[in-house]
Parts: sequence; structure tokens; C-alpha cells
Amino acid sequence: MTEDNKNTEKQCDIHVVRRSFFDEFNYPLDKVERKWLRRTVTVILSLFIMPIGAVIGLCEMTSKWYNRCW
Repeated sequence: MTEDNKNTEKQCDIHVVRRSFFDEFNYPLDKVERKWLRRTVTVILSLFIMPIGAVIGLCEMTSKWYNRCW
């Protein structure tokens, strides 16, 4: 191998530093490296957010209907 090839190989080495599990919580959800953690959080949040949004929407619709009719 020539010196040029050795220098090129050294430049191509990319060292990936993996964040610790608890460091992942400091990043936005779309920047989390662990896919299983991202998917789990998305599913759990959607289980809470969707029913809460439905209840809030129902309350708003009911209050508008009530104000208009009475």
C-alpha cells in the first residue's frame, strides 16, 4: 500500500460515539438514535394525546351547541 492510500483510509475512518440511554432524553424525539425508544415513546404519547384531544373537541362542540341553542 502506498502512503496516499494509507492517508485516505485514515481520513475515511468515522468514529461513531453512541449517546448513553439517559442522554437520549435531552434530544428532540426526531433526533433520538435508538429507534425502539422513539417508536415506544410515539405509541405511548399517541395513546394519551388522541383521547384527550377527542374529549377536548367534544367539550368545545358541546359548549358551542349549547350556547347557540339556549
